[in-house]
Amino acid sequence: MRAYKSQTGVTTTAQPIRKRFATTAAATQMDAKVLQQIMGHRDITTTLGIYASVDSMAWADAQDRL
Repeated sequence: MRAYKSQTGVTTTAQPIRKRFATTAAATQMDAKVLQQIMGHRDITTTLGIYASVDSMAWADAQDRL
């Protein structure tokens, strides 16, 4: 991975990309079990507790609905 980073200048890893994907999928109301399968997690708590976060737009939308 270090060789790839030095050759390409890429400074990120797969984890932030996977986290953004899971967060976006959850925000679009993708079924959590489908997302779990796509992510390849055995336990749903890994998918929802670690990878899928509440983004600021979803938070603002939820507040507006109150």
